[in-house]
Amino acid sequence: ELTNFIWDVNPISDRLMYITLGYAIPISFICTYLPTAPAHQDRKQECYKKLQQTQIALQKKGPTYTAGDFNARVQIKQSGEDCVGKFTFDRKNLTLENQDDGVTENRNLFIAHCNTTQNVACNTFFQKPNQPQTHHKQRIRNNPRSRTQGAADTKQLITFSHKIDGKN
Repeated sequence: ELTNFIWDVNPISDRLMYITLGYAIPISFICTYLPTAPAHQDRKQECYKKLQQTQIALQKKGPTYTAGDFNARVQIKQSGEDCVGKFTFDRKNLTLENQDDGVTENRNLFIAHCNTTQNVACNTFFQKPNQPQTHHKQRIRNNPRSRTQGAADTKQLITFSHKIDGKN
């Protein structure tokens, strides 16, 4: 029975939880949903602080993988950002210099988190189909059976994994 391999489930907050599975060694999976760009800076920093503390504690025990919506528009790899690959979303509209302060702040918090915890944004290291990404739901008119449909945007669902012995 698979439940025998669940070592721990911890809902830390409404934005952060993890599950640890194991047999011989623990393997942890963190799920997070971080605040959007308009959120107050203190709230964003507190969420990243909790995520970082959780991730570092779990990394000391074994492999740790994090997935979630970081609400960060990476768009292009900058110099010194080894945690970002060359296959980012929306490469046709590179707007780092045109992003508002909240969007830039979310990007910087995400990059800093990856660097601090020695993680990489996995989905930026492989090529994806050139299509819009779904990020929120909106009503579909004249369709009583379906209440929502995805709307296109460049926001990413970013996953990253812990580097083990300097390798991804």
